[in-house]
Amino acid sequence: MKKITVSVAALAALSTLALTACSSGTSSDPGAPASTVTVTQSPAPASVEPPPPSTSPSAQPTSSASANKIIPVEALETLWVPSLCGNDAATLVDGMLPAAAMRNVGSVPGLLRMEDETPMGAYTDINGDGRDEAAVAYYCDMGGVSWPAHLLVYDNDLNYMTTVDFSDLGGYVQGRGNFISLHWNDHAIQVEMLAGTANDAACCPSRKVTVELTMPGNQPVTRIIDDVPFEERVSTPTGV
Repeated sequence: MKKITVSVAALAALSTLALTACSSGTSSDPGAPASTVTVTQSPAPASVEPPPPSTSPSAQPTSSASANKIIPVEALETLWVPSLCGNDAATLVDGMLPAAAMRNVGSVPGLLRMEDETPMGAYTDINGDGRDEAAVAYYCDMGGVSWPAHLLVYDNDLNYMTTVDFSDLGGYVQGRGNFISLHWNDHAIQVEMLAGTANDAACCPSRKVTVELTMPGNQPVTRIIDDVPFEERVSTPTGV
């Protein structure tokens, strides 16, 4: 704190000059001891600077849209399906294609079901995005004979992604009718199905194969991981 010392005599002289402008002069008693008055001057307040911006990382909100969700099986009953077997694309009603979307006289298209009537599906992250996809078995035909089943893939929000092409099975042809089963691990889906060789009649495939499905870059990649003779007809899921 800064201190300023001012003589009392000096203060008196200044007062006398102000009051006696006509006087011939001012005087003070040189013999009297000079008293001092200490005047305290407070320093001007320092300017307040805003605090510097924080350099610590702030927590970013987590988007609920990017979080992995458990796909409810009941939601499969109202999936959107693309145009297959000559029918129109449409939203399923109770797992079946509505009549307004049907364009042929074949079987009523719909989800394949397990023995407990739940839709046949598999749920895991096959494209590496950290969220589970759903692979769902679907059947349709154009009448006359059965057709191979379809495997439709949906993202974690059940938006349609693609239909898997099983035409390249290492020289085999996908057998007519339903898939036998679907299984999965943390990065792939295994589809068990019947497959025919070039020497097999279309009605009677001679092989039972397990095809592994992954989707790097959202492109389906299939490969046979098991191949055994088909010796007896396997009881396939209902729903056709």
